[in-house]
Amino acid sequence: MEPEEPAPAWQPPQTLLYLLKRAHLAARALADDALAASGMSVAEYAVLRRLEEAPGLSGAELARRCFVTAPTINGLLTGLEQSGLIERLPDPQGGRCILARLTPRGEGAVTEAHLTVDRLEELLFADIDSATQDQLRDALATIAGNADAVRLGTTVGARV
Repeated sequence: MEPEEPAPAWQPPQTLLYLLKRAHLAARALADDALAASGMSVAEYAVLRRLEEAPGLSGAELARRCFVTAPTINGLLTGLEQSGLIERLPDPQGGRCILARLTPRGEGAVTEAHLTVDRLEELLFADIDSATQDQLRDALATIAGNADAVRLGTTVGARV
């Protein structure tokens, strides 16, 4: 009887979807670690960033813009409010809608977090020239748009 050959070492797939997921998970873990040093999660940073861009958003709109569910955004808003980073106020136009906005402390926290995220991007993209970064940004925007179109049932490229 001849000895068995050792099994080849596992090689990760090189498909675009696999590499996209791998890059996302690696970057997300690094961002989680980097922002945790300032006591913030990536999800909290996303909320603060959206409120910096558009003060006075409702929880429902924040959930859409942050790609989370209503219960998740409510938990995030409660924590951010308890930390003194946001305040929630009734909609001046009436109704049951509650709007969120940054407090001065929240403005400082999101400014500091931007520096952390910018530095992380510099590290991750250090070996990629700016023209390629622009192409990558465009390609990722196209992928995101195509994914939305497929999810919504409109035709893009080949049918899934």
